[in-house]
Amino acid sequence: MKQARHNRNTCLRRANPFCFRMPACALRLLPAILLALVFVTGCATIHTAKNYQGFLPGREIAVLRERGFQIWLAGSERRPVDELRLLPGRYLISFFRYPDRSGGVANCLLEPGTLYGLRIVRREYLPQSGTNALVAECPIATDQPADFAERVY
Repeated sequence: MKQARHNRNTCLRRANPFCFRMPACALRLLPAILLALVFVTGCATIHTAKNYQGFLPGREIAVLRERGFQIWLAGSERRPVDELRLLPGRYLISFFRYPDRSGGVANCLLEPGTLYGLRIVRREYLPQSGTNALVAECPIATDQPADFAERVY
């Protein structure tokens, strides 16, 4: 008994990195902190918007998405989203790019059953506001899943 007390006191007196006493409250909070960290880093939600009611198969709609961009229909009062699911047609798409915090527009002709992305074509200076705006186009995405047309959106 005396030897154990001596080892504990010796451990506390020396600057030993492998010997420390953790407070009881920290031990109780550790699982909750780890669980919150897992949820924050592991859960990513994709926000979508669509311009039709109900559900349609992928072969009847066009999907527009690009990693690192927030997109919305120009002139709409909806919040920016990660993915637009639209009926076929020509749309003016506004976007905001996160890496350099710049935005712009793309004039897109969307065909049914296709997944599209965004590609920056050029940067234009706007003298009215003294800023630069990006102009983009909507190429067909290269990472289109094989079962895209059969999925229901």
